[in-house]
Amino acid sequence: MIKKHIQLLNNAIVKEINHFSLRGKSKLVGSNSLRGMLFASDIDVNTDIKNITPKLIVKYLRLACVEMENTHLIEFKAGYDKQGEKLRWSREDIKKGVLRGIKLEDAILQKSVVKADLIVRVGNTYEELSLNYFIKIGKQSNFNKQTKEEIQADLEADIDEYYKTNTLKSIKRLYSAMKLEKGNKEKLKKMESFFNSPVGLENKIKNELDTLLKVIDLEPWENIYQCLQGIKQELGNLSSISTNKLIKIDYVTKKSAKKLITDLMDLLMKHINAESLKFLKSL
Repeated sequence: MIKKHIQLLNNAIVKEINHFSLRGKSKLVGSNSLRGMLFASDIDVNTDIKNITPKLIVKYLRLACVEMENTHLIEFKAGYDKQGEKLRWSREDIKKGVLRGIKLEDAILQKSVVKADLIVRVGNTYEELSLNYFIKIGKQSNFNKQTKEEIQADLEADIDEYYKTNTLKSIKRLYSAMKLEKGNKEKLKKMESFFNSPVGLENKIKNELDTLLKVIDLEPWENIYQCLQGIKQELGNLSSISTNKLIKIDYVTKKSAKKLITDLMDLLMKHINAESLKFLKSL
């Protein structure tokens, strides 16, 4: 599969990537970075920021928060407090510039994951967008460069961790590990076909439902309801969920929506895991 350019995403998403790149250089990573991956869901971006002062980075981040359109900043991860607990910054925290006694300018240069998690409204759907920041200012940086062996070890740990709870995710980590080692091309092709199968579509829909749960209290109910109608139509093309269960979407209310969404996600996850385990054993 060939790499996908950021400009091939919806303009509404590209706009937020431009805002939150904070004058750094960004590129797509993960399944959404590949053309031919039909059912990629979350959009992951790596952003390299070099030789910009921490003060300027924070200034650009505050500006990005102001310029957001139809977008929610779910959280901004950066640094640790004095007790070693991870810091998760809200828009208000970013505006203040201090959280639990730690300045944001200092937090972004701690050796930690620095990441913005956003949800962007695109028409009648919502897209999750994450930007991971790799910041280097002179000899200071917020990351340690991983060796190939360390990356491989992390992937293998993920394969084991997700094997039973999220088998498709485990297979995706296996795919990445095999690509890193330039492994069996025939098996890689089989995995790509599986990712583009109805199971891949089910997984994409499950992730769309999960995203809805995150914005259900932040967005107008009519928008959420229209999104659910679109999901009903998508699921209607599959056979994993009964007609009666899908028709319940027509009668859902804001009060009952969270339970319905959770029930649908559980049904999809159960079927995805079962089919993924079958595939993994046949690989």
